[in-house]
Amino acid sequence: MRRLCALWLLCVCAFAQTTQNPTQGPTISPQVQKPQENLGPLQSFKDAITKLFTAKPVHLTAKSIVPGGGFGLGPVYTWNHPAGEWNRTFTADGVASTRAFWLAEAKLRLTHPAFSSSTSAGDSFVVDLYGRTLEMPLLPFYGLGPNTTQAGLSDYAERETVAGVTILNPITSGFGIGGTVEEMWPQLSRPDRHGVIAANDLYSETSAPGLSTQPSFTHLGFFLHPYHRYPFEFDSQIGYHYFHDNKGSGYSFHRFRADARYNFYPVFHGGQPHRDNVLSIRGLLETSYARGPNRVPFYLDDTLGGSDMQSQPTLRGFRDFRFRGPDLILFQTEYDKRLYSALGMMAFYDTGKVALRAGDLGFGNFRHSFGAGGTVWLEGRVVFRAYVGLGGGEGVHPYFGIMNVF
Repeated sequence: MRRLCALWLLCVCAFAQTTQNPTQGPTISPQVQKPQENLGPLQSFKDAITKLFTAKPVHLTAKSIVPGGGFGLGPVYTWNHPAGEWNRTFTADGVASTRAFWLAEAKLRLTHPAFSSSTSAGDSFVVDLYGRTLEMPLLPFYGLGPNTTQAGLSDYAERETVAGVTILNPITSGFGIGGTVEEMWPQLSRPDRHGVIAANDLYSETSAPGLSTQPSFTHLGFFLHPYHRYPFEFDSQIGYHYFHDNKGSGYSFHRFRADARYNFYPVFHGGQPHRDNVLSIRGLLETSYARGPNRVPFYLDDTLGGSDMQSQPTLRGFRDFRFRGPDLILFQTEYDKRLYSALGMMAFYDTGKVALRAGDLGFGNFRHSFGAGGTVWLEGRVVFRAYVGLGGGEGVHPYFGIMNVF
C-alpha cells in the first residue's frame, strides 16, 4: 500500500510540473492535453498535491537530474510579468537527490507573438537567457566507439556550469530559425565512492580525450526548425555547432546534429485525433569534426544506451551511457495507448550505433533493443512509465520514471 501511495504521489508531482512549466513552440510528445477526468475518492488527494507543486510564486518541484542520479526535490521560484505584447517569465530552482546529485538553474524567458505575418496563431518569438550548474558525482564511462564492453566500465565525477542565450524566430507557418551562444565550464574529478574504478585508472588522455584537462568552451550554434502541429505532429531541429576551446589546448571541434520526431494518431473521431493512442517515430544523426591536432572531449560526446544526459531514451536494452562517440545515428519507434482510466501500455523498438568517424556510421552493425511496459495517465498526459528493455544481449534493463521522455 505504501508503494502504491508513493507511486501516485510521484505521478501527481510529475503532472504538476508539466502544467506549471509548459513548453513553448510545437510539441511532438504524445502527452497532449485532454478534458479533465474525475478520479473519484483520489481526486481530493490529487488536488492537494497539485496545489503544493503549483503554488505561486514559490512551490516544490521534482525532476530527474541525470540518469542514475535519482529524482531531485527542491524549491522553484516563478515570476511572470506581461508587458504589452511581450511576456517575461523568470524561474529559479534548485534540486538535490539522495545520491548527492544536484542542479541549480535560473532562466529568463522573453516571448512575443511572431513578427512575421506568414506564421500561424500560437507561434512566438522566444529568447531564453539562462545559467545552471550541475553536480554529477558518479557517471559511467565504458570507453569510446561501438565495440566497448561491459568490462570497460569506469566512473568519473563532473561539475558543469553553463550560461548563455538561445533565440527562436518563426519565419513562416511551420518553419523557424534560431541560434545559441553560451559559455561552458566543465570540471572532471575522481569519484569519491568506494568500490568503483576511476576512469583515470583505466583510461588515458589518448583513449579518453579531455580526461587530463578541461578548458572552458564558447559554444556557438545555428539551427533550422521545421515543424507541423495539426492534425499530425512533426518537430525537428537541424543545426551546426562550434565548440571553441578558450585555452587553445586542442579540444575545439564542429558538430552537425539533425533530430526529427513525428507523431501519428491512428484513431480519429469527429475529425479530431485520439491523442491517447499514438505512434511516435524519431530519427537522430550527429557527426563531429575536429581539425588538425584537435580532438573531441569524451565528456562532450553524446551517448547511446538507456537514457542520455538529457534523460531522453536511446537504446533502452542497454545500460545508461553504454556507448559513446563523436558520431552517432539512432532510430526509434514507440506506441502509447491509454487502456482504462489512468492506466495505459507502451511498446518500443530502438536501433542505432556510435562511431569514431562519420564515415563508419553507415547502416550496418546496428545495436537493437525492444521492450514494453505500463504507463499512468493524468489529465491526458503520460506522467509515469515502467518498462523493460531487452534485445541488447546484455541482460534485462528495467526503467521507472516520472518524466515525459519520448
